[in-house]
Amino acid sequence: MEVNRSNFQDLLPFIETCIDECDFIALDTEFTGINSNETPTIFDTLPDYYKKLKNGSSEFLLLQLGLVTFKYDVNTNKFKQSAFNFYIFPIPLPGLNRNVNFLCQSQSISFLASTGFDFNKVFHGGISYLTKAEEETYKKQLDDKRKKRADNQNNDYNILNLKEQDQIEVESISKRIEEFLKSAEPNEELVLGKYNSYLRRVIYNNVAEKFKGKVGFDIKSSLEESNSMCTVVAYLRGNKQQQQERENEKQLEEDKNLQQAVGVSYVIRRISESGKLVVGHNMFLDIMHITNHFLQKIPNDYYSFKDIISVCFPNILDTKHMASCSPFDEKIRFSTLNHLVSTFENPEIDVVSGGKGYTVSADKGHEAAYDAFITGVSFLSMLKFIDCVFPLDYSVLDPYLNKIFVFKLTDIPYMNIGGADLKPKRDHILHASFSSNWKTKDIETFFHGYGRISVVWINESSAYVCLPNEATAKKALKGLSKSKQCKLLSFFKYEALMNAAKPLPIKESLKEKKEFPSYPEIPASKIAKLLGCASSPEHDSDEEIEIENEKKPLQILTCSKVSPAVKRHIEEDEESFADEEEVVPSKKKIFNEDNTWE
Repeated sequence: MEVNRSNFQDLLPFIETCIDECDFIALDTEFTGINSNETPTIFDTLPDYYKKLKNGSSEFLLLQLGLVTFKYDVNTNKFKQSAFNFYIFPIPLPGLNRNVNFLCQSQSISFLASTGFDFNKVFHGGISYLTKAEEETYKKQLDDKRKKRADNQNNDYNILNLKEQDQIEVESISKRIEEFLKSAEPNEELVLGKYNSYLRRVIYNNVAEKFKGKVGFDIKSSLEESNSMCTVVAYLRGNKQQQQERENEKQLEEDKNLQQAVGVSYVIRRISESGKLVVGHNMFLDIMHITNHFLQKIPNDYYSFKDIISVCFPNILDTKHMASCSPFDEKIRFSTLNHLVSTFENPEIDVVSGGKGYTVSADKGHEAAYDAFITGVSFLSMLKFIDCVFPLDYSVLDPYLNKIFVFKLTDIPYMNIGGADLKPKRDHILHASFSSNWKTKDIETFFHGYGRISVVWINESSAYVCLPNEATAKKALKGLSKSKQCKLLSFFKYEALMNAAKPLPIKESLKEKKEFPSYPEIPASKIAKLLGCASSPEHDSDEEIEIENEKKPLQILTCSKVSPAVKRHIEEDEESFADEEEVVPSKKKIFNEDNTWE
């Protein structure tokens, strides 16, 4: 069901009912771009990864929000869907100084255009939105305007000194009002025209003073009208009761504009307040944009961000992470949406009475609501694969719940919203800083004699160097420490130095020391295998690593299964950064065409 500015208010009660009555909600979004800043590297920490995504994506616009509710019907033993495709646009608001600047990436816009995306529906009919803080600002400005209107009843005028052409305009407006007053009824209006803020001040003072309180002036504002040029009307003031009636009507109009301004944010707030399960696919960017646009501005601090998400969306599931876990990864070759939905047997989905929906065969990829529908179907298909019985016992979701898939970080597969993140072992990685004219070949020459290495560039004068194992890294650190050409640090020493240079988080609770449970670490040999480095024989087995979890006593993460899945994710270019080449000074890709490490 297409939802735009003209039908949003009428559909809102039905949308809220669907949210309240459903079992889970699937979301998807479309943006004007992905990342305009520094691209994450495979050895970033999660705080650095988040910072790069936030800095590189926050100025892109969210164009479309897809929302599909799924409700289980015990009588038919089927799920019912109701799909909504929202067009979004931050239109300027009357009385609120909001004129949003945003970025576009030509690749993203060209891609959306190639799928038939209708940008006119965004710019002409996109629904507005406000965060809670922006709504409070708008309300305060409304209160100030209302107080100002009440004060103007006292006929206090601030007469402006006018240029000749402005004085001519005042005389012209005054003559029109004089003619209007000859036959006007109380509260009858005369449209004077559209004026900028300066001429509006002239009218409210210099023109108004001529009529000594007999005539009132108003702005006839709407969400379609800009802040710079507004329509001004003059009206004949009646008695006190008639003036109060007019003020009441004015306030109702302003309240309606406020409601329209909040727009889609009402829907997201309803989802957040419901505590319902929210399902997405590769949803790190989705959840960042949804929170930042509709709920509150996301912070710079990663841990504060996690706290916000855990409150706003207490039950969240990423099907891309779920697909990379056992037993699904044994069957899934690629975890992109189109591959995922075609891998498992799909359940039959009906449509809620009065609603609209999709079929899998509709093939409307990158229409946000269709992608949200496919995400929901894939989720149900995977549950069906492990013989889940409906109504669902949601405890079966514990291994996947509140874990957001992380692209590109080979040894940190997810962000754990509900607890501490995995702490990988990176003792075989060194940080190297050198002259800006160095190339990959220079680094390889410098490390000659320490086995095969892999280089991950950070910037033009620094890189991570991955050695075959921890012992070799220690030898290199010791043997090359006196070099003046290149300065080496262990990965964790470099990370500690970077963290020491960062300001403390603003949030008081985050200034206190946090105690995290200790996690058994993924062996360096596992990463070395993925990168194509030599591996020490004692770490070649495919043993299972037990990982503690706060919600369940034990979870199993099988490294032999996760690593191929992670490797496959790097090939995929449909939902993430995989279609963007790594920017390195040597102008070489991190991976060869056959996905082997250079």
